Amino acid sequence: MMPPQSAEGNVVRNYIDWILSLPWGEKSECRVDIDAAEKIRTGSLELKRATEGQQRSIEQIAFISRNVSNQARQINNAIDGQKQMSYELAFAMEKIQKTTAELISSATEMDSHIQSLSKDAKTLLAEIQKFTV
Repeated sequence: MMPPQSAEGNVVRNYIDWILSLPWGEKSECRVDIDAAEKIRTGSLELKRATEGQQRSIEQIAFISRNVSNQARQINNAIDGQKQMSYELAFAMEKIQKTTAELISSATEMDSHIQSLSKDAKTLLAEIQKFTV
């Protein structure tokens, strides 16, 4: 048994009071409009078809967008690869220029040494010829 002051008891009492207050003995004229119901049904079907069409369009747009994004990513990767190659090429050219400058400097030094040795050799040859005469 449920205590009369419990919350559940109040809910049950209110429900029973509401059920008993309904006009059980009164009758009303049935107003069913089959045509209106059919219009509502076909309208909701048309709305459903339109929604399905929109969904397909959204899916197509998403597919195209994904393809465009992939192509853009590939182009960006190619551009990044080209940039990397141009950086590497610039670095290699700078290295070649530096090496060329070093080789020219070394060749110039060697030439001056050769000229100096040539003078020394000429002087030495002249000294040797003095003793042999």
